[in-house]
Amino acid sequence: KNYSEARAQYQAALQAGYTQNDTRPALAETYFGSNQAAEGLKYLSDMIKQEEAAGRKAPTNWLLRGLQVAYLAKLAPQATDYSALLLHNEPTAQHWLAALQVIRALNPLDPQGQLDLLRLMRATGALKDRSDYVEYVQSADPRRMAGEVLAVLDEGVKAGAFTTSDPLYTENKATATTRLATDRKDAPGLAADAKGGANGVIAQGAGDAFYSLGDYGQAAAMYQLALDKGVKDRDMILTRLGIAQVQQGQLDQAKASFQQVAGARTPVAKMWLTYIDTKNAPPAPPTPPAPPAA
Repeated sequence: KNYSEARAQYQAALQAGYTQNDTRPALAETYFGSNQAAEGLKYLSDMIKQEEAAGRKAPTNWLLRGLQVAYLAKLAPQATDYSALLLHNEPTAQHWLAALQVIRALNPLDPQGQLDLLRLMRATGALKDRSDYVEYVQSADPRRMAGEVLAVLDEGVKAGAFTTSDPLYTENKATATTRLATDRKDAPGLAADAKGGANGVIAQGAGDAFYSLGDYGQAAAMYQLALDKGVKDRDMILTRLGIAQVQQGQLDQAKASFQQVAGARTPVAKMWLTYIDTKNAPPAPPTPPAPPAA
């Protein structure tokens, strides 16, 4: 465990042109072993860039190792970066789950920030555990976003997170069902009130109401109106505008919205940007057919 000497020898081998085995992963581990997580993650990131520059895909285990180290060292910015790298490399539901769990664990988000990450978990198929469904329902709130809560409750039943006799399911479903009828009736008037409002507060609420109803075009219009009129939490509304645009397939507009997000919501926006990038990525080339048997 003489990591500094091991690192010096690995570096000497690389400088001498040694290529029989790739010593770079072992060299990165000398940093991790000596509690130099940030330095090791920087070295590992440089390794990944070298692979990309050579037209090669970095091994998935490098990316998972980087994410693990960043998580254990509680390095939130690096964890966000490695989450994005992992998902650009292999955007599977399993990797989305791992990445978003790390983001949620390391970043002190308020319930509404957590909600917007849970929405991304839902979009990527990473919403699995009962605890995540419960938090989603509570953050969305059946009294505020009834339509969305009803959809999530039904998906939770299909996923085995709830049963239809579960008190959490029955109570929230009853509240949301009653509220949904009111929201549908009040939505047109809410939009009119938002346009006449002195600031963006009513428009913000209208945006949430239309989003919950699945009217993403009107939701985006209300969120934009809220931004134009002025709101207290501009970063939250920019995030919500971006999500509503994603729901409509307006990926370029959504990207522009997320790129404006700052502050505590930056990791949320970066993960949504990663989602857009993976949706915009060209499909992988088909595997060439096997040569005919001799």
